[in-house]
Amino acid sequence: MLKVEVYLPEEALEKVRDAVKDYCVSRTGKYTHCMSWFKIRSMWMPIGDANPYLGTVGKDEFADEYLLMFKCREEDLDEVMRRIKENHPYEEAVIDVTRLMN
Repeated sequence: MLKVEVYLPEEALEKVRDAVKDYCVSRTGKYTHCMSWFKIRSMWMPIGDANPYLGTVGKDEFADEYLLMFKCREEDLDEVMRRIKENHPYEEAVIDVTRLMN
């Protein structure tokens, strides 16, 4: 099993969450569609020829975001990544994938 974490603006949380939920059941024992999300504060600075969803090239940007986390099977990862990217508004979505040992 893998743990997937993706950073999202609030307005994209439901769309991305539902796109993943509809494909990946994120099962824990006798429960499916197990996901968590929480509000975080993030910072970034667009550089070069970036076309940021939020912010200005060359200036620090601060904003509230959501971090969505869920488990997925390794064989589902390619489709899960496709669905995230297809529904995510950022020029470059931040997606972290960690192999779970349990």
